[in-house]
Amino acid sequence: MKKLFLLVLLIFLGTSCLKGKPEFVSSNIDRATTDEQKGAIYFLQSDFGALRQHGMKSNILPFKIANAAILMMKGHDPDKENSRRALNRMYRSYGLLVDANVANLPLGTTMKKSEYLGLFKGKLSSARSKHVPRLETEGSGFSCVACHGGLSYDPTGKPLVNKVYLGVPNTSLNIEKYTNDVYKGFLKIVDKKKEFLSYLKKVFPEMSKREYRTVKMIFKKEIVKKVLSLKKNLDRQSPASNGGAGLTNGVAALKFQLGLISNKHNEENETGFTSIPAIFDRNFRSSLLYDGLYEPLVFVDNKDLANSTEHIDQLARITTFFTVPSSANKISVAQHHFDKSKKIFQYLKTAKRPKFPGRIDYNIAKHGEKIFLNKCSSCHGVYSSLDNNLTPKLVSFPNKFVEYSEIGTDASRLDVIDNQLVETINDSLMGKYLNAVKRDGYIAPILTNLWITAPYLHNGSVPTLWGMMNPDQRPKKFLVGGHALDMNKVGVLSTVSNVDKSSTYKNNYIPWASPEMYNTELEGRSNKGHEKPFDLMTRKEKLDLIEYLKTI
Repeated sequence: MKKLFLLVLLIFLGTSCLKGKPEFVSSNIDRATTDEQKGAIYFLQSDFGALRQHGMKSNILPFKIANAAILMMKGHDPDKENSRRALNRMYRSYGLLVDANVANLPLGTTMKKSEYLGLFKGKLSSARSKHVPRLETEGSGFSCVACHGGLSYDPTGKPLVNKVYLGVPNTSLNIEKYTNDVYKGFLKIVDKKKEFLSYLKKVFPEMSKREYRTVKMIFKKEIVKKVLSLKKNLDRQSPASNGGAGLTNGVAALKFQLGLISNKHNEENETGFTSIPAIFDRNFRSSLLYDGLYEPLVFVDNKDLANSTEHIDQLARITTFFTVPSSANKISVAQHHFDKSKKIFQYLKTAKRPKFPGRIDYNIAKHGEKIFLNKCSSCHGVYSSLDNNLTPKLVSFPNKFVEYSEIGTDASRLDVIDNQLVETINDSLMGKYLNAVKRDGYIAPILTNLWITAPYLHNGSVPTLWGMMNPDQRPKKFLVGGHALDMNKVGVLSTVSNVDKSSTYKNNYIPWASPEMYNTELEGRSNKGHEKPFDLMTRKEKLDLIEYLKTI
């Protein structure tokens, strides 16, 4: 009995050193011949070192257990339907793209594709030992592309779910729905251990004996313990909401990883939701994030930003720490993956951008260009002339900070970035590479590929550009997720009821991902603000401006 106790103890101690690497990355990198190709591969598949036991306490999930638990909760019968087909349908419902082709890989890139675009996954194993059975399981988490790999559209605005561009937002990704379903699935298996283990083998018949033994001996017990604790304290997967389709809550996720909030209390006030942006031309930014929270330590003059190697290296260093909130990575681990981040920046600088798929009237767009130069460029930057290029490129960007009192958009994100968070960031290892700054406003965003980034404003509260320019026509509620593109108003295609000012999809449209209703009257989701620039514009000027914005 004593020997058995010691063996079990050693096994549990062994879980603290579980670690692994995402599948395909090493072999794909070996095939790559340029830094741009390597950057695209890291962007698609790298975990930045997050696949380890530390991450499995929160964001890194045991892939087979989590997916089987969700399928069981949803009523999937592996004896009646192919489980792979059910998994594909499940992931699409969360806004993840399945079997999609990347349209803007660097020329000559050859690589093995992951099953689900936006997930990294790989085997986690314990160290080899003569005295302790080796442990092994498959872990998974969200890669950069989960948020920043978006689909394209055909000339009618129909989503092309098999054609993806890296660098544009996935405005259908619903991390909140996914994590809640994981929790509900785990709740279902807590009291059905034997039934679930039998079900697991049916869903994943390829599972090795070692992994099955690991699931039986370790994760079954750890999951039960964690789920019962969550049920007692939160009755949800995490202390703060992730937002919903196309939204993230990176501030709350970072606070959790830094120990500023915990799983012991629901954090209803953590509503700093942000809409996922396009991330092209980030080399023009003097700071990162909507509010400029992260500044490089070394100042580079604004006119030299875009081509300054030193500045781009600083931004690349900062982005390695984005894996702390997104993948529960350790700061000490993230800091060693600068080279990957640097290559991603090199890739994005030259990556092909999607063009507006519909017809553009360039005579009208030329009138819109003049309006943009007169009324928008002082905040949002100057693009090359339409006379010289039918796809204007960003030439300069002012990095203009706009006070909240002037812009008037939702202030929840500004409120949740408190002094304690800023001080904790600067006092951590992150403080060696960046300066966190609390501001009372937002940095006017870069508008490159604006047409594909709906819904608009930093919290995704306005479904179309037409609504942006006509504040009185912004709906109080609208569907988002799996939507088609409105080719005229530019944004989420929907019908609007004048009675309750809520919008829905057209009756004959079948969304490719599960949609949800965005309610602008909830905390952190206000659709107010950014109204003054359009007060004196005529209807024609607004239409001309929209035509121009299709080109950039």
